[in-house]
Amino acid sequence: MKIVLLILSGLILISLASATTTQITVLTIPDAEVTINVLNLDYDALQSFIVNASSSGQATATSTVDLSSIIISVVIRNYGSIIKGPKKFEGYSSGSPIVLDMTDSTPATTPPITVLATAPLDTTPPAANTTPPATPATTPPAAQNTTNTSSSSSAFSYLSSVGSGIKNNYIYIIIVIGIIVIIIVIIFIIKKFWGKIQLGKDPEEKEIIETEKKVKYLQKEVEIMRNRKSRLEEVNKKFKDLQKELKVLKIDDKL
Repeated sequence: MKIVLLILSGLILISLASATTTQITVLTIPDAEVTINVLNLDYDALQSFIVNASSSGQATATSTVDLSSIIISVVIRNYGSIIKGPKKFEGYSSGSPIVLDMTDSTPATTPPITVLATAPLDTTPPAANTTPPATPATTPPAAQNTTNTSSSSSAFSYLSSVGSGIKNNYIYIIIVIGIIVIIIVIIFIIKKFWGKIQLGKDPEEKEIIETEKKVKYLQKEVEIMRNRKSRLEEVNKKFKDLQKELKVLKIDDKL
């Protein structure tokens, strides 16, 4: 039973150690918010991470995606606004450390701005307007809308990262349980067939084994009897010697 437990423990450790991990380091400005998305070749998001860069400008995440070719998308935010990215890095594989440089001057990906042509300048003085000026409608600042959009995107990326991590953990647990069940079944089959092999031995072979046991027992009994006989002979010899000495003493007394 101890051997079985040791085997199971070893297999569990091997299965956990064999999981492929990839350390992804992004170089950016200090204290920035870094979103790291791990994609496959079809640009499907497999894992997402939201990491705050250190004071030296490094943000690190560990991916458990195991693919021969992966794509990494990086977005840099500062105070809730996107300042760089999204930028895609291709040609990487799982299992090796990855360092991505986002310190270049590439701006955030934004739609192009269309510049309208200006009309010729009219130098005639404007006519006097006696109507009171219209009060402009108050509109919320655009920065607040951008902040809300950024916060929603960050929350969605975080939830995607948590869900992906839970899914991977479930996969590893299922694999370990499957290995344990297979080992238990193999041990049960071995014990069952071993018992049948023991019961199915040749009757003559069993009889030979029993006879050998009896012969060994009789040999021990013979040795015990021989030891007793030798002791009896020694005792008889001593008794006869004593009788002779007694006779000699009696003759001496008569003289």
